[in-house]
Amino acid sequence: MKLYTISAPIRQVAPPQYGRDGYMSDLPSNWMPIGAAANVVAKKAGMAMDPRFRHLVMSLYELGPRPIGELISEIAAAHSIEASISECLERYARLDSSLVASVGASEWPAVHSVGGSDGEN
Repeated sequence: MKLYTISAPIRQVAPPQYGRDGYMSDLPSNWMPIGAAANVVAKKAGMAMDPRFRHLVMSLYELGPRPIGELISEIAAAHSIEASISECLERYARLDSSLVASVGASEWPAVHSVGGSDGEN
């Protein structure tokens, strides 16, 4: 089994700030240490970290918008999640493409193999 790491930078939301009581009570409620944030990102990445998945997505992308739409429609129908898929598509369609590109989110972050017992490199 291989493990993969993300080489994209993960930025800490806020530096630790200690309140009058000496604890981090002044931090926003959604703040978390960078290590914990990295774990959240890795868990959410799931299939996106698999090099084979990325290859297949890129192959589909090169075919154009219709095959992508057909795949999404097929998955939605097979799992009776058409409404959820429509909501997600609406949300993604509202993204500003120049903003996505400017933060480096239009390409996959690099994936590096950390080792494995299956004999693959």
